[in-house]
Amino acid sequence: MEKNDPRKIRIKTLVYSVIFCILAFDAISAEENSVIRFSVNQIGGIVVEGEIPEFSGNICFEKNKPESVKAAITLNMASATTGVVERDQIIQAPEWLSTEMYPKGYFVLENLTETEASGTLTLKGKNKVISFPLTIDPLSGQANGNLTIDRRDFNIGEGRWGETEKWVGFEIRISFNIVADPNGGSCDE
Repeated sequence: MEKNDPRKIRIKTLVYSVIFCILAFDAISAEENSVIRFSVNQIGGIVVEGEIPEFSGNICFEKNKPESVKAAITLNMASATTGVVERDQIIQAPEWLSTEMYPKGYFVLENLTETEASGTLTLKGKNKVISFPLTIDPLSGQANGNLTIDRRDFNIGEGRWGETEKWVGFEIRISFNIVADPNGGSCDE
């Protein structure tokens, strides 16, 4: 088939339609096997791992129009945990996540292809367009991805923490596995 062959376009539309039907979801949470994890390097080669267990979202689209997809994920930043109480208190502080002032983070999907997603990530009131590879399994309704952000783009680790990687690395690695509810979803604006 040639690039603009109508059969190829119909097949692509069908694949997108199946994927989006399966991925329409109401609420996602750790109890439903969905997870958002993060990791960062710390002094001495220690890798600190954590997760954001509380988040929700919607994916909506018009039937037979995969390009119309809309998705938004809301992160409860105060739920971020590394499993160490003292460290968890520190990451909530104004220099780090500032969860008292910015309790929520957001991802709004702006473009989706068969293998990549891009959109705007908002943390601590700072917006940044990001792109990352995305794997979607239409049979299980799962979407998996990995991305790396620079914490300085979002003022995470301000002041002396933002000047050097000596204590905490600039890169935050994020991975996620979203398990969609095929019966959920709402496209109400």
